[in-house]
Amino acid sequence: MLYCTKCKKFVPGGDTLCPDCGSLLVIKAEDELEENRIPIATEAPEVVRRIAEYLKYSGLEGVETLPDEDGEAEHLLVRESDYREAVRMLAVYNREEARTLAEEAEAGPEENGEEDAEEFEPAPAAEPVRPYVKQADRRADVHSSGVALVTVGFAVLIFLFLAAMGVIPLSLTLSSKIISGSVMGVMGLFFVIYGFLSLKKARDMAADVVEEEELTEDIEGWFLRTFSAEDIDADLTDEEGELTEAERQLGRLAAIRTAILDEYEIADESFVDALCETLYQKLYEN
Repeated sequence: MLYCTKCKKFVPGGDTLCPDCGSLLVIKAEDELEENRIPIATEAPEVVRRIAEYLKYSGLEGVETLPDEDGEAEHLLVRESDYREAVRMLAVYNREEARTLAEEAEAGPEENGEEDAEEFEPAPAAEPVRPYVKQADRRADVHSSGVALVTVGFAVLIFLFLAAMGVIPLSLTLSSKIISGSVMGVMGLFFVIYGFLSLKKARDMAADVVEEEELTEDIEGWFLRTFSAEDIDADLTDEEGELTEAERQLGRLAAIRTAILDEYEIADESFVDALCETLYQKLYEN
């Protein structure tokens, strides 16, 4: 059911704009069991559908497309609770799309196997967004895996020892005991060895955790001392002097990213995305 967030009422029919106030309608269940769908982009149908597929493939649920009134464009709608994450994904998509187009333009028609540049096929969708995992969380996962492997490995070896001593009786033939004991013994030793290697790796990762925390603190401190929310918003303008909320958020995230990469050389783009998200929250949400 289509719903006008300004008039606060449901609108029957297939219109995309509210007949009373002209606001863009969103998809909402009459029984309020589903979340609002709010627009994040309006593009040509093939572009909107490609972005929608990308968002769904990246793990975002509840993505909808809604035809425009004239049928020449489509609206891309996402759940209200997913709006911020969808904006971040869209920023990554646009960046990767622009990079792909730039690489194809630089390569030229001959290297792309085309005789005419006008016959280029559209650039493929960007890779799915993979959220950044902090070094501290990675270290905790490796350490937990190591502890689990060592515990299971020693449990298996202790079981075999008690079985060999007759404390735990096993109703098996001698040959079956030898075969099963050998297999379980190898498995137990493997778990113990691999577990200790994981614990050693977790210990070695401690330096990476400290380095990442120091770099994060340094970048955030420098950025917040150098820029303010007003500084970033002052450069966000368009031809009409107005921006939608999605465009404003994309512009802010892009400005934060540009400032960071101009000052620091960081190869991990997912780390930069995580920094941008943190700084955005500190500037505009706290």
